[in-house]
Amino acid sequence: MKVLLQFLFVTLFTLLPTPSNAKQCLTSITRIHRHASRSIELMDSSTDKMRDFLMKSIDFEWISKKTLPHTWPMLSKEKRLEFIGLLKQLMYVTYIGPGTTGGSTIIPAPTLEWTKHGGATLQAAISNKSIQTIVEIVMTKVRGGCWVIRNVLIDDVNMVKNYKEQFRIIVIKRGFEELLRRMRKRVAKA
Repeated sequence: MKVLLQFLFVTLFTLLPTPSNAKQCLTSITRIHRHASRSIELMDSSTDKMRDFLMKSIDFEWISKKTLPHTWPMLSKEKRLEFIGLLKQLMYVTYIGPGTTGGSTIIPAPTLEWTKHGGATLQAAISNKSIQTIVEIVMTKVRGGCWVIRNVLIDDVNMVKNYKEQFRIIVIKRGFEELLRRMRKRVAKA
């Protein structure tokens, strides 16, 4: 189920919270969500803005290293950049692409949980007609005080672990070039 567009739209306004203003942040999220729920058409027409936001907010290099732990150190700079670019496109067409809101609504307001290492997890129940999905966005504060998204869990399915296992099998059986070929093919089909 592609439910992340609306959820990440709300997340846009939550990437700068600190524990001292978390309550204010959650009040703001609720207010923004009410506006977003009434603006599904606007969100569907602003996928370029969402793509720009995601390209800046998701730590694709970190995710790439985590999903290819044994292969990454051996790759040339060019291959790393190619992989990161394909991963960005793959995640966009899989989770965010145009027309992915499908009338989803977030109920109740998202919750923000602080981790012991200074990170945060934003969690919400997203409902689409009769199906309810729990989505968690795992964020970390990096140098410069910016928050980046490092993982997404959908109904406890860990995106980074899932990609890692899929990529590992392909690389072991067919090699890294085959993984790139399959990623290109998947992106082209979208």
